[in-house]
Amino acid sequence: MSKIIVFSKNIFEGRTAEFKNDVRNLEEKGFNDVICSKKVIGAPWVAYYDENFAGKHLVFEEGEYSTLDDKGQFSSLRIVTGDLDNPEIQLNVNYQGRSMTLRKETNLHDIDFSDIASSHKVKGGVWVLYQHMSH
Repeated sequence: MSKIIVFSKNIFEGRTAEFKNDVRNLEEKGFNDVICSKKVIGAPWVAYYDENFAGKHLVFEEGEYSTLDDKGQFSSLRIVTGDLDNPEIQLNVNYQGRSMTLRKETNLHDIDFSDIASSHKVKGGVWVLYQHMSH
C-alpha cells in the first residue's frame, strides 16, 4: 500500500503523521507549513504550497527525505494514481510543429528535444516532467 509519512523536524524526528489518501488541507491534520522530512512508500506524492492542491508543488518519488529544501512550506498532499500500464506522452514544438512520442523515461537532451517542447499530451500512464536535468 502506498503512503507518505511526514515529520515536523529534520531526520524523521518530531511529530509524525501517516497519510494513505489525498490531504486537501494539512491545517486540519495539524501539519500545515511544518513538514521538514518525509518518507514516501509506493506511489509518488505531490506536495503543494497551498491548500486544495494549488500553488508551487514538488513531486516526491518513493524514498526517504531526511531534510527538505522547502521545509515548512506545504499545505496539501496528493498521491499520484492512475493506470501506470502502457505509458505514452506526446511532446510538441510550437504547439503543433515537430512532435515526439515517448513510451519510457527519457532525457530530452539525448534526443535533441531539450528546451524546445512547448506542449504535451498524456496518452497513458503518469508522467513527471522535469525542467532541469543533469546530462
